[in-house]
Amino acid sequence: MRLLNLPLPMDQRIHLPPGRYLFPWHLPPDETLRFAELLTGLLYGVNQHLLVPWPAVPTLASTATNETLLVVTFEDASVEDAITEALACITCPHAMLQIPQPRESGYAWQERFLKPALITLLQDRCDDPQHPLASFNVAALPVRLAASLTTEALELVELLEATIEHRLEHGAEGTSEEDYQTSLYTEVGRRFGERLLRLQPDQVPDALRVLSVEGAGVWSDERFRAGAKALEDIGLARVAGGSVSLGPMARCANDPRVLLGLRTMFPHVEGSGWSTVEPRA
Repeated sequence: MRLLNLPLPMDQRIHLPPGRYLFPWHLPPDETLRFAELLTGLLYGVNQHLLVPWPAVPTLASTATNETLLVVTFEDASVEDAITEALACITCPHAMLQIPQPRESGYAWQERFLKPALITLLQDRCDDPQHPLASFNVAALPVRLAASLTTEALELVELLEATIEHRLEHGAEGTSEEDYQTSLYTEVGRRFGERLLRLQPDQVPDALRVLSVEGAGVWSDERFRAGAKALEDIGLARVAGGSVSLGPMARCANDPRVLLGLRTMFPHVEGSGWSTVEPRA
């Protein structure tokens, strides 16, 4: 179920100031592409996107017009000279850099410029009495609650679309605001599981230990550090100066509704927490 009919008409689009922005470090290639496609349909003045690995930037950057969203991907987070070189070649107004390890700052542009307008667009779409699911009470879709559970625009849209799909499957149980919230948290659990499945099997227990103590472990503990780093690699936490900050999705990991969704991929998760987790074969 697509919530937005993209591309939006230009007069309905979101204004992002021209500049160089950081793409989320943890997105796999398919999500990087989907995010570029979403931005191409949402941003004012953008009508196409171009994904370029950084060695090709000197050759291809000149092909990007003023209406191109240029996304430059780096495989090595330590190549500062390459980043500087790539930036010098870029002339189009909007460019994104995806570096595989998180930087201390540079990711707040989604919260500042993108999400507020996107939330309004999504809420207005659901409130429209001509919406094809108006009789299914799609106006009760918890747009703002979903926005509080993620810092990223792509994840917000995909969570809400999955929430609608889940509620359609369980419509006989109700379509109240509470029912939609249950669907949302269930889909958060599934997405949480998808993130965990990106880790190596031997990384999962340490990552879950960090979740079980809500990020408040002992930094000198090697396994705690390894678990925190694993969560950061998949975008569920940030690590800085020996402290761990769980992301909004990770902070609700023990909600029973989230655990319900998580069990679709990790069937041995206990109802009261994270004591035992084994991925579904």
